[in-house]
Amino acid sequence: MKRITCISGLAVMLLISCTIISFFIDRQMLPQAILAESRPVEGEHEKILLPSPAVKEDGGGTYVLMAETGDNWEEGLRVKRIPADRLERKGDLVVTNAAGKGRYVVYATKPLSDGQEIGGESLGGTRRDRYLVVPNSEAQLPETAGAGGFALLEKEEGFFLLADDSSSRPFMEERTQELIFGERLENVRVFSLQDAEYFFSCLPLLAAAALLAFLPGVLWCAACRVLSCGKKGIAFCIGAFVSALACFCALPLLLGSVSLPSSLLPEDNLFDLAHYGHEFSVIFACLGESSLSETGEFLHGCQKSSCLAGMILVCGFLLSAGLVAFERIKFPCCRSPGAPVRERILLLRPGSAKGCRGPADGAAYRNRRR
Repeated sequence: MKRITCISGLAVMLLISCTIISFFIDRQMLPQAILAESRPVEGEHEKILLPSPAVKEDGGGTYVLMAETGDNWEEGLRVKRIPADRLERKGDLVVTNAAGKGRYVVYATKPLSDGQEIGGESLGGTRRDRYLVVPNSEAQLPETAGAGGFALLEKEEGFFLLADDSSSRPFMEERTQELIFGERLENVRVFSLQDAEYFFSCLPLLAAAALLAFLPGVLWCAACRVLSCGKKGIAFCIGAFVSALACFCALPLLLGSVSLPSSLLPEDNLFDLAHYGHEFSVIFACLGESSLSETGEFLHGCQKSSCLAGMILVCGFLLSAGLVAFERIKFPCCRSPGAPVRERILLLRPGSAKGCRGPADGAAYRNRRR
């Protein structure tokens, strides 16, 4: 019964940790989007005006993404793909024959598919940002790149750095490319160094969250071993239970303070390490050739955050090992030494343990039975 209770309790704790982490992953994987309200066209009931970037095109044709509020299992703000045509351009707007009045996606931090949930509706604040632009051989830096708030910080072979004192949040690569080049270019990457810096600043918090998710299981296993060790064992179990409960309370609070930049996250799997390796290898390879002091400070800050996260994980491992060692030293064995488990079971058989004081007496009893 004790073994079943311990295994069941461990399974429940793992389930709680996994549920909290699952909610965090779902929240992080929601792409951020900028929405625009459609405008009617005078005298044309079947046509609307939208910002030009809202009308998109791919191998399946021209389309728009309408944002609708779902219900039941599909609650939240979701996008619906609607075929549309560019009929006429009026300044920054375009006349299209889409579904009608509503809100449409203009920019998004990730490519969106039909029925996908989105997590943002508008731009946040503005702040100074630096952009790393890695073009292909055909992309050239426009002569007017310094206009409109952009300033050229450095240009090297294979990349260049731009600064913007009033960049909009959240960073959206497609939107920034259009601001820099005037159009969306294939095989040209734009990275926000502000997003990359914030991503690394979140690593210590994620390492602490991993420790809080793992520690309750260690505490529970240790408590199960000392449960039958008298008053001291019960006191240890109570302390372990309170500590595990505190971890479960602190874990969602800690994860709630983390908001990873969507521009650097994979499309499907948050734990896709190959994606992070590719993205940051491009960033660090370019910035390693830069001579700017700002770039050196950025690399140093990323390295410092990574080391701090590693130290937290190592400390968590040492804490778990120390807890196990303390339990084994403080409560070396709660059973009386001597008889193995099978012999002690025989000694406790009804009518057989009377007068038996140890393994030798138990053996004598079995010989008499033979």
